[in-house]
Amino acid sequence: MSELLSNAPPTTKSEPLQGEPSPIAHPSAGLGGWLRRIDLALLPILALPLVILKLDDSWLFAYSGQGFIDPWVYFGYFLDLPRHLQTFRGGYFAGRLPWIVPGFLAYRFFPPARAAYGLHVVFYWVAVVSLYLILKNTVSRRAALLTALLMGCHSYFLWAIGWDYVDGAAITYVLSTLCVLTYAAKAERPRRWLLLSGAVFGAAIYCQFFLITFAPLFALYYHFAKGEYGRNPLASGIRAFAQGFLALTLVFVVVNLVFKAAPLFFIVPALSRAAKFVGFGNRWLDPSYKWVASATWLLFPALVLLGAFLFVNWRPPRPTRHGGFRLFWQLYFMLSALIMLLWQVLGQPVLQLPFYTSLLIPGMFLALGAQFAAILEGFSRRQFAVLCGGAAIILLLPFVVPLQSRFIAAAQQHRWLWPAVLGTAGVALIVRRVRYTRAIAVLLLCAAGAALSATTGTRTWAHPGKVDDPTLRKQAFLAIVDSVRAVQEIDPTDHLFFWYDLQARLGPLHRSVASSFMWSHRLVSERFPLLGAQAETSDLKPKVPLPHTRIAILTLDEDALRKAEQSLRQVGLTARFIGQRGIREGPISWNMILIETEKAD
Repeated sequence: MSELLSNAPPTTKSEPLQGEPSPIAHPSAGLGGWLRRIDLALLPILALPLVILKLDDSWLFAYSGQGFIDPWVYFGYFLDLPRHLQTFRGGYFAGRLPWIVPGFLAYRFFPPARAAYGLHVVFYWVAVVSLYLILKNTVSRRAALLTALLMGCHSYFLWAIGWDYVDGAAITYVLSTLCVLTYAAKAERPRRWLLLSGAVFGAAIYCQFFLITFAPLFALYYHFAKGEYGRNPLASGIRAFAQGFLALTLVFVVVNLVFKAAPLFFIVPALSRAAKFVGFGNRWLDPSYKWVASATWLLFPALVLLGAFLFVNWRPPRPTRHGGFRLFWQLYFMLSALIMLLWQVLGQPVLQLPFYTSLLIPGMFLALGAQFAAILEGFSRRQFAVLCGGAAIILLLPFVVPLQSRFIAAAQQHRWLWPAVLGTAGVALIVRRVRYTRAIAVLLLCAAGAALSATTGTRTWAHPGKVDDPTLRKQAFLAIVDSVRAVQEIDPTDHLFFWYDLQARLGPLHRSVASSFMWSHRLVSERFPLLGAQAETSDLKPKVPLPHTRIAILTLDEDALRKAEQSLRQVGLTARFIGQRGIREGPISWNMILIETEKAD
């Protein structure tokens, strides 16, 4: 840690950073030599998600009782990738293999709870460590550590990285791509790094095809970094990068081939869906912009964007260590925000939806880290250690304060106020670089992040009397897993349909079970015992079942079978009872009644 806390002298841009660990130790160095090359700053970064999980694991299971659809679609692929690829052919979900395959492997080799912890914590680690390494190599170690702590506790990062939707994986792959490009730019022989960067970039694009619009920024960064490190700035590595991209593509084509999935080129459905949205408009768009009043996910990007504009205009006239990178990360984030704004203006709700705005998180924290760098240089080792400790305490506070406390209640009443006031003050002090307010500036930004977490963190998603109580979320998750496993045992072909009442107490959990089997594709109705009731947010309307359709009724109603028969008789069908399964996980329980429709006499 002493290496991190020291004030290293400036280096020329063609030199490696002083004290940077060599990738290959000399054979005579021994164990002591290897230990000296370990970056001890990685220890608190790796410990951070484990500490947060110990204090509050709701960010891993917060979506269990919310009635979301898309995360559970991917979860269905996690539990049975081969069968889903064969049954639900042509869906754009199936093309996101860089997220689905790791999830499938996690649930293949570990029990459900451990798989959930392991999958999301590993992606968390890769994202935050990548951020740290980028800033360490381009800005400063101190700024890298503080920024990694801040992003690791950021409420919208935890939301993205904690649920099974693809935005958390996309953030990880974006940061990984930039990290590998950083080492490629530094290397005298960058071919291997470029091969790897092409593969990771492919994972980012195949995970979230919208990221193709950010591709020019990756190329711009590599070109700039090559020049800063004194390497040949010409685009001589395009071939190696493309080979890495094609190699990853071939791997996923082979996966589809092995599992007999269609289409063989898995990205085709995603391309088709993207063309549909661009050509015919996105039905989720709210052109009134009334949503801005509640869009707390835009607050931190707006604060950092303000800091970026001020940083560019008020940067010091004298050269500073890695000053080029500090300026570049501000421009990188401003261009990222401009791309998102242009898509919003063109009719795509990328700023309206938090799981698209989360794609700004990598650029946002890279810019913030570069802003931090200039004010951290004058601290002594002890001062910086105290500052890091204070920042960690502030950032972790929202995970331990009771939800019923006055602090949380006051923050909820003014969700924008405190993060905006504290953040604006912090940004202003950071950009001014006043000597005696540097620590205050950092702590104010951390306090803004903590206030935002207190009002938007996954702990605050709970509703009185609902099944999304933070203490029940893990059990709700396991109950959903039990139901999905039961369906897979009952119907190996994934052709079972679902019938439940979304408005019932456990209705959101029942929707999660149905969503694991592509939801509307296997939906009888969400208003049991009514038939063919339209799902409010679906492109497809549930259809009245045909004869010989197998249906799982998810319910707590003891009279459910009789009510189902009455509804079916109105459309000339009757129900043949097959069996019943009880789902029990702690206080959460329901019945899965299995029937098969037949023509009424």
